[in-house]
Amino acid sequence: MLQSTVTPHRGDAQRAVAACDLLGVDPVLRENLHRMTGMLAGAASAAETTAIERDMAHVLGRVVARRRAEPGDDLTSALLAGRQGYWAGVDDRELVGMLVRLAIAGHRS
Repeated sequence: MLQSTVTPHRGDAQRAVAACDLLGVDPVLRENLHRMTGMLAGAASAAETTAIERDMAHVLGRVVARRRAEPGDDLTSALLAGRQGYWAGVDDRELVGMLVRLAIAGHRS
């Protein structure tokens, strides 16, 4: 069963770890993803925001590839396994975009 340890009183680093756990992000990628989500708050322009989100999509694309090859007990694996019915039409680009938004929300929550 997917579980998250996010609580409203945790610090940014703890929330980022919990969000990464939920999404199935490997420990070696967590620091980069946490750094990027933190950079979004200080982005000076739409172009800078777009560049950071593009970098996040690259990292999370690696997560999707890894979880496809080695499923785990995480949301990404569950979404990949559940690609039927409504989800059948969701391609990797859309899945990665959804994971980017979830990572951002996990950092800010």
